Amino acid sequence: MTKFVYLAAVICILPAFISAEC
Repeated sequence: MTKFVYLAAVICILPAFISAEC
């Protein structure tokens, strides 16, 4: 479960650096 949350955070953070949308 922790890995899933971490993965979701990365998927949300990575595009945030580019498009600034989360």
